Amino acid sequence: MDRQEPKWIVKWLRRFCDQDLIEGIEGDLFELFELESKEYSTSKARRRYTWRALGFFRASFINKRKSITYQLTTMLGNYFKISIRTALKNKTSSLVNLLGLTLGLTACGFLAQYIYQEWSYDRHFANYDRIYRLTLDMEFGDEMTKLAISPSGFGKAVSEKAPQVEAFGMLRKFSNFQFKKGTELVKTSHVYQTEAGLQNILDYQWLSGDSQKALSEPYSIVLTQSLADKLLIDNSNPVGQIITRDNEDKYTITGIIADPPINSHIQPEAFISLSDPNVVNQMDAWRWVTYVKVTESFNANKFAQSLADISTEIFGEKGGSGRGKIIIQPEKLTDIHFISDRKFEMETNDGNRIYIQGFSILMILILTMSIINYVNLTTAQTHQRLKEVGVRKTFGAQKMQIISQFFFESGLMISLSVVFSLLIILGGQSLFQSYAGIELSIFEMLNWKAILMVVAVLLFILLFSGIYPSLKLSSIKAFQKELKTKTNRFRSILILFQLSLSCLVLIGTTVVYQQYQFMTSQQLGFNQNQIITTKMDDVAIKNYWVIHNKLMQLPEVKTVASAEHSPGETAPINNFEYNTKDGVKKVVCPHIWADQHYVEALQLNIIAGEDFEDYRGNDGKRIGVLINEAFAEESGWTPEEAVGQTLKSGTSWEDKIIGVVQDFHFVSLHHAIEPMVIRHIVGGRDLLIKSASTDYQKLMSEIDQIWQETAGTEQAEFTFLDKHFQKQYEKDQKRAELFAGFSFLIIFISLAGLFGLTTYTVQRRLKEMSIRKVHGASTIEILSLMTKEFGVLSLLAAFIAIPTAYYVFNAWLENFAYAINLQPILLTLPVLLLMMLILLTAALRSYKVVRVNPAQILRNE
Repeated sequence: MDRQEPKWIVKWLRRFCDQDLIEGIEGDLFELFELESKEYSTSKARRRYTWRALGFFRASFINKRKSITYQLTTMLGNYFKISIRTALKNKTSSLVNLLGLTLGLTACGFLAQYIYQEWSYDRHFANYDRIYRLTLDMEFGDEMTKLAISPSGFGKAVSEKAPQVEAFGMLRKFSNFQFKKGTELVKTSHVYQTEAGLQNILDYQWLSGDSQKALSEPYSIVLTQSLADKLLIDNSNPVGQIITRDNEDKYTITGIIADPPINSHIQPEAFISLSDPNVVNQMDAWRWVTYVKVTESFNANKFAQSLADISTEIFGEKGGSGRGKIIIQPEKLTDIHFISDRKFEMETNDGNRIYIQGFSILMILILTMSIINYVNLTTAQTHQRLKEVGVRKTFGAQKMQIISQFFFESGLMISLSVVFSLLIILGGQSLFQSYAGIELSIFEMLNWKAILMVVAVLLFILLFSGIYPSLKLSSIKAFQKELKTKTNRFRSILILFQLSLSCLVLIGTTVVYQQYQFMTSQQLGFNQNQIITTKMDDVAIKNYWVIHNKLMQLPEVKTVASAEHSPGETAPINNFEYNTKDGVKKVVCPHIWADQHYVEALQLNIIAGEDFEDYRGNDGKRIGVLINEAFAEESGWTPEEAVGQTLKSGTSWEDKIIGVVQDFHFVSLHHAIEPMVIRHIVGGRDLLIKSASTDYQKLMSEIDQIWQETAGTEQAEFTFLDKHFQKQYEKDQKRAELFAGFSFLIIFISLAGLFGLTTYTVQRRLKEMSIRKVHGASTIEILSLMTKEFGVLSLLAAFIAIPTAYYVFNAWLENFAYAINLQPILLTLPVLLLMMLILLTAALRSYKVVRVNPAQILRNE
């Protein structure tokens, strides 16, 4: 009979269905249509034909081989299945790879935050690359002293004489401003005096007020948001409010700025305007810091030459007042935090590019370890995948298809690691920030440059973790049963590199920790224990002797002293001149003011002469000065010869040396002991109370009562001198702990990789070792055979790491004024411990060979 099937549905099938399938589909449909036409009516058979044909309109049949998307999806799905099956088959290596990459990326994420915050100091200011601080190199006698300060009129003079200067700003810091809030005194330590032009240089974020006019009138003040919250009862509309200082000076609030970020070389709490606008024209008022913003067409060489000419024009060949030649030095704003160690810095610049470089290298090492682990473990299991690759090649798989499969496996592992590391970073963000002392979160770092860098790093990891395994496995021939020895040799080289880095890092951790311990445990030359200290305000200073006498009546108090600066603070400097047999000499050195009880309170050792006499007047009577050993040595005197010598400073001050104290560390061991002069003062701003008791709770209660009765203010902020001094090492401690933590992470990743490698070695050599065991090999012999390779590689790694560590860390220790000696035990002991740990890891995993019954392994042979 004639075919009566619906022709329109046949046309649809031929149009959309895959050409390789249409012939079979049409044949099946027609055969069923013939059978049903005999059983049912023709119309019913046509309906059933149409329904069956419509059933073929599915994604799996429609243009199956013509859809690139479908082909790609199918291929990736197949790769995904293979990757999952391989991971489940090799659980140990998969877990080690995932753990290593996750921990590596997590560590890099945290390290990147720390590095970024250090690197980004002062880069939040607009045009930061055009902002310079003008500093002075000043000649005193035979010495050139580097100063951060300059005269108040310096900025204006330079801006008028240097065509490349677009704007200037000036600052002066006051450390002991106190403002009244009802009956309470609010203390500040970072108040800066400036003029309106500063905003054109350092553009802070203004929350209220006019940035261009806020500091134009005398007795105007701009507060940071945090100080406004502490100082004002009602800060809903702060501009125009009047605040009073403890000396009754009144200031009008003309603006509020956001708190500066932590990555700024100054941390102002408030800015006050110039009380005398004529200050910007004076050249005899020092202790100011000058900033300039240069033009966009700035030329560094021309600017330096211009400043050299201006130096001579402003200061002449001689600076006057005992000063020699003065040279202006421009200093980049972004360099201040890292390299500036000039006298009279407004803040302590504790940055160091060496630490940025060190943590950057550490970050690279962690990534390198993770990649090496992946490559080692992947190539180690290649013998298990020989059959898989051989079968695929037998069925026509091309080399690029196999390469793409192994790259997909690497990409999948990296993707999972990225997801897990992001979850860990987000979960531990606040904890890490609090511990490391940083404020910038990972989200604040994200911009298009950072995103491109992260993508580039991930592609780098993908390339280097996937390229060798994929090329090695794709080069396997269809019927190949063993790998070439070059694969094992390459893996041995990677292990050697990994172990060498681990040894180097462990030595570095030991050296860094020992250096920190050395700095914090050294004898300082004075006794800082059981000394309570606080800053006194003007009211307390006026009542100092009343406070002193009442405190001395307490049985828990041994000594009470006052000074202008306590140990742990940067002391001011001055120039002193003295007569020698070779003529008049000058020295520029720190000097502090202290009373007659200061030496007793700190238990300083007077090695020649005597202490200050018990003088309580305030008429400026000259009672002599004390110097330290370093000053006597600098001057060419013995301590005994120094007593009686005369020191002069400027044009009016002159006094005799009455005693020499043994050298002591006034600041941290980052700095060498310098010559120092101690001048007498009655009632300095620092109060030091030497306790004779350890019952501090009772003592502090009694001190508070005396303070309120005599000082007339709220409870003072007391601290212990040893803790105050120890604050200088806070960043060193954090850096040492971070370095140690991430270093041990490197070692952990390395050992985890060795654990995974040993697992595969054990599995591969089970038959060999079983045969040896049958032939009488002992447990020691089997373990030695299994761990021999790691032992040899560990020994080679030690020979590489020890001399490298000596060279690297010896250079690092040169940055410290006082440093440990790199003793052989510091270099060898960490390496020996690591070697023992490596061998123990390999031996524990290899012990599986000893415990196995050879019959279970060899019964099918």
